[in-house]
Amino acid sequence: MIYKIYKLSCKCCNKFYIGQTGVNLFERLYQHKRRAHNGSKTRLHTLMRNCGINNFKIKTLWKLDIDDKVIVDDFEQMIIKLEKPELNIAVRRVSEIGNKRYLQEYREKMRRDGTHRCDICNLNCIARIHLIEHLKTTKHLNKENELLNYYSRL
Repeated sequence: MIYKIYKLSCKCCNKFYIGQTGVNLFERLYQHKRRAHNGSKTRLHTLMRNCGINNFKIKTLWKLDIDDKVIVDDFEQMIIKLEKPELNIAVRRVSEIGNKRYLQEYREKMRRDGTHRCDICNLNCIARIHLIEHLKTTKHLNKENELLNYYSRL
């Protein structure tokens, strides 16, 4: 099965939510809109009502073609820990299975991706060379190392 780690962002206030799904992203966005419309009291759905349900955009951060849901859950939590979204409730303790491998793959994806974006630091770069230079900065490496240290203590 192909799972997607996604980012659901408000166009008005720039607050965002990180989630995962095995369905089409537009179907997942519709599910969130429906829950917000029906009065769900989560931070995300409350904000969707306050800012306007149609002021949210969804994008894929990562695709995982894997059958092990534990690894998908772990990777989602790793991205939540790195991104620190205001709308997610809490970061669960996760296992160490596959996290270093997926973190390395995530970093390589950012290096070769034509979008020139570091999702770990929430940074857009003008050119690929700027992104590559950013990946070497102390700020980025500290966030990455913080995550690896966290998992090594589990």
